[in-house]
Amino acid sequence: MRKILVLSLSALALSACGGGGGKSAIVNACVEEGEDKAMCSCVADALEEGTDEETFALIAKGAKGGDVEASMEELPLDKKMSLAMVMMGAATTCAK
Repeated sequence: MRKILVLSLSALALSACGGGGGKSAIVNACVEEGEDKAMCSCVADALEEGTDEETFALIAKGAKGGDVEASMEELPLDKKMSLAMVMMGAATTCAK
């Protein structure tokens, strides 16, 4: 479970701004980390569906630069908490 969360955050770190581009970048980054493409697609879907457009774009921007922690720091606390809940749900759902 920890590996899925770490990989999910790593995938965020490599996504690009915008809808489809960010989503495919998340999948590609996750696959590059050695995970199954179906699981990675599931995580990307959960992120896209579970976060608001602004949060997704901010994470994608920071992720594209390879520094997910910096992008996470820019999020207000309530959005960090929402993102954490989305990631926990994705880890549970997608790891099957």
